Order: sequence, then structure tokens, then C-alpha cells
Amino acid sequence: MMEGEAQNLIKIITLGESTVGKSAYIDKYVYGTFRHKLPTIGFNTNSKNFSLPNGEKMKIIFEDTSG
Repeated sequence: MMEGEAQNLIKIITLGESTVGKSAYIDKYVYGTFRHKLPTIGFNTNSKNFSLPNGEKMKIIFEDTSG
């Protein structure tokens, strides 16, 4: 494992009807803001790295599906 690489990986796949806000919620968590986007076609992948209070490094991968 490389220095600074996440020790634990969590993968979340979103499912649901189109235009319910799946992409918007992921953008808010990953980027801290709601971004104006076109509808998702197929799927998008986003990720966020963070550290727990004990120093353990985590990475969440979001697989955002179209509705």
C-alpha cells in the first residue's frame, strides 16, 4: 500500500427513479455543493477520501446510476 492510500474501501451504488436527486446528494457530499448537471446517462463514479479520528484512512466510491 502506498503512503496516504486509503486502508478501507466502501462502495455505494445508488438506485432509484430518474430526477429524484441521487446525483445531487452525491455531489453535495463529495464536493460540498449542489452542482447543476445534466441527467446521468449510464452511470457516474465519484469518490471521497477521509480520515477517521483514530487516523485510519477511508475511501468511499459512489456508483451513480441513471434512473
